[in-house]
Amino acid sequence: MTSLPPTQDMQFPPKQHRRSKRNYWLIPLTFVVGIGLGIGGTSLVYYTTDSKDESASPQSAFDSPDALGEEADTEDSPEVEPDYSPVASDFEVELIVKEQECFGSAGCNVNLRVEPSYVGTEVPSGQWEITYEVTGIEDEPQIQTFTLDGSEFSYQPEIDVQTVSRSSEPSAEVTDVYEGY
Repeated sequence: MTSLPPTQDMQFPPKQHRRSKRNYWLIPLTFVVGIGLGIGGTSLVYYTTDSKDESASPQSAFDSPDALGEEADTEDSPEVEPDYSPVASDFEVELIVKEQECFGSAGCNVNLRVEPSYVGTEVPSGQWEITYEVTGIEDEPQIQTFTLDGSEFSYQPEIDVQTVSRSSEPSAEVTDVYEGY
C-alpha cells in the first residue's frame, strides 16, 4: 500500500452553497398576503367610517331621491337664487391725481389713476360692462368703461384729461351696467 507523505497539504475546492427550492414559494405567498391585508384593511376603514357618518360619503346624481324612484322632499330643499344683476350704485370709481402740469389761465393737463371697486352687498356672477362719466374737467363729461368678469376688473389704469384750473377736482360716477361684453 502506498501512502502519501505526511507533509503534503491537500487542498479541497471551496464548498458551493446550494439554495433550497423549497423557500421560493414564500416570496409570492408574502406578496399575495400583503395585498390581501391592504385591501382588507382599507375596506374595513371605509365601511366603519361610512357607517358612522353618512354625510361624509360622496354622492352622485344616482343617489338623489328622483333617481331611486322616491319623491323629493321639497320642504327641506333650498330654493335656487337667480344670479344677481348689479346696478350702477354697486360700483364706485376713484380718480387719483398722479401728475398735473398747469399753464396759468390755460388750465392743467392731469394724469389720473383709475381705481374701480365693487361696493354692492350681493355678489354678481358673469361678465359685466360698467360705464362711468368723468366730470370736473374741460369738455366734460368724458365717458369711460371697465369690465367685471367674475371677481376681476379689467380697465384702463390711467387716463389723461384737461382741467379748467388748478383747483378743479375731477370725479367719476358710474352711469350704466350692461350684462356681457
